Amino acid sequence: MDGDTPSNGSSAVVDVRNTRRNLSIRKVLAFVGSGVTLAVSVLGFAQPEVRCWVGLDTCKTSATKPTDKALTPTGGSATSSGGIPVIGSSSSGQTAQHPPATPSSGTGGSHTTSSTPWPGAAAGAKPAAVLFGGTVHVLARGSDGLIYHSKRSSGTWTKLASIGAGMASDPTAVVSGGAIMVAARGNDNIVYVQSYGGSGWSGWMKLDGVAAQQKPAIVAYNGEVDIFALGSDRHTYKNLWTGSKWTGWTSLNDFMSGSPFALTYASTLRVILRGGDNSVYCNTWNGSGWSGFGSLGDGQVVGNPDAVEDGAFLDVVVIGSDGHFKHKTWNGAAWGGWADDGGGFVGDPEAMIYKTDLEFFALMTNGQIGHRFYSGGVFSSWSGIGGPMNSSPTAVQRNDELMVFATRTNGSVYMNSFQPSSGWSGFRSLS
Repeated sequence: MDGDTPSNGSSAVVDVRNTRRNLSIRKVLAFVGSGVTLAVSVLGFAQPEVRCWVGLDTCKTSATKPTDKALTPTGGSATSSGGIPVIGSSSSGQTAQHPPATPSSGTGGSHTTSSTPWPGAAAGAKPAAVLFGGTVHVLARGSDGLIYHSKRSSGTWTKLASIGAGMASDPTAVVSGGAIMVAARGNDNIVYVQSYGGSGWSGWMKLDGVAAQQKPAIVAYNGEVDIFALGSDRHTYKNLWTGSKWTGWTSLNDFMSGSPFALTYASTLRVILRGGDNSVYCNTWNGSGWSGFGSLGDGQVVGNPDAVEDGAFLDVVVIGSDGHFKHKTWNGAAWGGWADDGGGFVGDPEAMIYKTDLEFFALMTNGQIGHRFYSGGVFSSWSGIGGPMNSSPTAVQRNDELMVFATRTNGSVYMNSFQPSSGWSGFRSLS
């Protein structure tokens, strides 16, 4: 693709979500954002940055979540209980409670205080962001390999402060049981975890047993915390925090190539990643057993997939080897085909739900962060919301505010904020 603007793709594939919705009422809001007046389509053909607020969408908000019949789990077991561990020197038998007010050392290295200056982001470092207790928390890997943390409940962001340890991967984070848990791959290729209950960080804990590749995935499911990692043998491994201990690594087998992504959908747990043949694979846990990895097709995927639950729908997004953003939707009964959303992208895609809208973000070849959304039964065109950036984006919602984070070539972490009343704020530095 030539130029600075991604192509707005079209596909002969029918998006299965459009066959499941009957939208009869829409409220349309036009706004002015980032100094650009945005027009509203009255015929339902969305333009860049048009917001169509859905008044009635009964299919999306009240549809019963059916079982994924394409992936029928067999065998296996798991336990469910609540709580987040205090991360210490042992990988099992810990008492479930929140981290102490004063951060402690773990086996992964001592906690570094906020006096450690932010050295700039590691090249291409993708931030992680979560909402915890009404406060947005952002974590990013510095050029020194340490993981740094900033937060904001209102007003300004706190200074990026190190939470310690030299890591070889970007962090990933989840909120469960009244605490944040962060995971990353260390320089020794072992997965490390650390938790934050609101009063301090626990220190890193080493989860021995698997030599990991790339970034792990972390997800909260039925009161548990599950971590997935790609082993050096290219099998996918899982470790489970039961509320009182880590169970240790177990193999889900199969030959994979990418970093895993995990999420919950209906009553199931899904792990999705790129296979050795560059197709996307999904493995489903239904509470009693794993389905085994099933191919979702498209053997031209690069990087790592992302996915999001959207009511009765499950959307998987990827970047193809041709630079095109693609998505595939499970509508509760069947998978649709891969829909081509247009080209001009690099890195890993990001998908999330903002209010009732499905949002897509990705790094464009010109360094802009590209944005597209699905609202009122139609997709908008792609638009660039700012740059230049050199990392894939991360997005999170707090109240009415949609926040997008990425790192820039100058090593700073940047955020762009969208509000319905004012549009996009433009990227501003946290560091």
